[in-house]
Amino acid sequence: MGARTIPVQEAAVGMVLAQPVADDQGRVIVGAGTALTTVHLNRLPRWGVGSISIEDGTATAQSAGVGLAPEALPAQPDPVETDEEVSAALGDRFKEVADDPNMQTLKAAALRVLSTSKRSSPPAPD
Repeated sequence: MGARTIPVQEAAVGMVLAQPVADDQGRVIVGAGTALTTVHLNRLPRWGVGSISIEDGTATAQSAGVGLAPEALPAQPDPVETDEEVSAALGDRFKEVADDPNMQTLKAAALRVLSTSKRSSPPAPD
């Protein structure tokens, strides 16, 4: 499959990166093979990225659902709401690195941030 370079403003959800996207210091910020999400589309311009290389034949604006009525879009899962659901979701994402203490520290930090960000008051002490 070939690739083509497009301006970030023309990118659509579901398009797949053919090449990694790097910052001005050469650090990869989004890897090759990543399917773009709305988060990527919002952040790439803020990171100073002007163009990206996408795989030919990946999503177009129409296939990504741009301009479709909400009822025509695929159903989205309900957002995670409870601390237990947040913990379970993080457990699934970090299960492959259960033996890595650094990754478990990262998981614990993510759990603290995600669980407290959903509350209007500080968490109760243990």
